[in-house]
Amino acid sequence: RVDGLLRNGAWEEAHGAAGALVAELLGDLKGGPAGAGLLAAAYAQRALAEAGAGEREEALWSLGIATCLDAAFATAPLEAFGEAGARLDTWRRAEPDPRAGAERFDTPGLVPPALLESPTIRFRASAEVLRAFDPNLAVEVVIDAEGRPRAPAVQGSLDNPSPVAASLEVLRRWRFDPARLDGRAVPLLALLELPLTPGAAERARETLENLRAGSEP
Repeated sequence: RVDGLLRNGAWEEAHGAAGALVAELLGDLKGGPAGAGLLAAAYAQRALAEAGAGEREEALWSLGIATCLDAAFATAPLEAFGEAGARLDTWRRAEPDPRAGAERFDTPGLVPPALLESPTIRFRASAEVLRAFDPNLAVEVVIDAEGRPRAPAVQGSLDNPSPVAASLEVLRRWRFDPARLDGRAVPLLALLELPLTPGAAERARETLENLRAGSEP
């Protein structure tokens, strides 16, 4: 149904349907490679609906989640989806790799970022799904010069994709006082633990505060 709505240019209705599908899968998906692919497809559909509505940042983040779950979506053909497909393809091709110019925590003179806003995950799923979650997962993300997370890349197994995707949904709303080098804001490559629970957010905040305090003369 979502596919048909997208092909017919019904962006608003497609967005609602794709969002409902994502929510359903997040709660019920049991996981495995096939599950990750299915959830990735739902996020790619949501990205197309957002692109049809002209929502660039939202569409690129949704496509980023899809790509984290299934790397094939980084280059998947989109021409069948008309204007929305062409727009999303243009956006993803024009997006420079933010990792290319990002600093590392060990850069001499770097003042690390500070975590300002950290909404935490409110994830409803079966006990079976939560028990199977890999506690060693992490997401590598660029904190850009405006303090926004960009270009998430999940490190670890995707056998249980639902908590991973739910965390990436929340990560988009995290905000930082950006890293600084020679007094100017700079992008930084950082590693955060998943899922983004209250405990994980507090540990991230403490770690960044300690690093920042240690960098001050």
